[in-house]
Amino acid sequence: MLNKKLKEIDKRFLNSYLFKKLNPRKARIYCVGTPKSGTHSIRQIFKNNLRASHEPERLAFIDAINQYQAQRLNEKQLVKYLRKRDRRLWLEVDSSFLNYFFLDQFIREMPDSKFILTIRDPYSWMDSWLNHELNVPMAEPLQAIFDQLSGKEQEKYAPEEKILEKLNLPSLKGLLQYWEKHNSQVISKVPGERLLVVRTDQITDRQDEILKFAGVLNGTLPQKSSNSHAYKAKQKHHILNKIDPNHLKKTVNEFCSPVVEAFFPEINVSTNNVLRFGKGTN
Repeated sequence: MLNKKLKEIDKRFLNSYLFKKLNPRKARIYCVGTPKSGTHSIRQIFKNNLRASHEPERLAFIDAINQYQAQRLNEKQLVKYLRKRDRRLWLEVDSSFLNYFFLDQFIREMPDSKFILTIRDPYSWMDSWLNHELNVPMAEPLQAIFDQLSGKEQEKYAPEEKILEKLNLPSLKGLLQYWEKHNSQVISKVPGERLLVVRTDQITDRQDEILKFAGVLNGTLPQKSSNSHAYKAKQKHHILNKIDPNHLKKTVNEFCSPVVEAFFPEINVSTNNVLRFGKGTN
């Protein structure tokens, strides 16, 4: 009982005007990478330096997404909710793929904010997504978001993707269309001076740069390891190995070439499209 009361006191203090006056924000960072791109790791990098959280108030945030998409929450009401949430949480780093849904509002309504886009190559990203769906039973609201992003409700499988259909997994087209849309929209919408793009496999090596981008000049780094990101799959199913590699490569080329060429030039793709970048996106 005593511990419960102490926790309530702590919670009230954290939400108090006094706490905010004593602890002014040093930064306002939104990590807006896709699921399975290293958003956990971004929170880990900042946890000893700034008030950082991964997917805070996830279910309430998903509910706001659903309400807004269903037009039961108008723009004015949404902004009010986001501002109230921002004051309540008083975070300096909010790392979540869900932030993508309200990217426009964060850019416009939080002019001092900066954004980190964690980006993973489409092959290992798809592999990780599929492993996650097979390994982790998700609560219905989160599963519905995953299904929406990957176009699962309008699923049409290519003949080479029978294994995906059998396991009720998203199609390659659905996954890759989302990967391209998410990453390219963040790059095109966020002003270049407010955006840092970090490849998932470079997160560990770029920890100092990530901290400096947030204004942390003499920060405490987490212990470095060979792992490029946290929260790795418990079991790997190697689903992509069961799909014709020519079909796999063709589908990646069709939907992801501009972003892949820009950030993963070592991946062999062929396209005439050009993706334009602002400053500060490398």
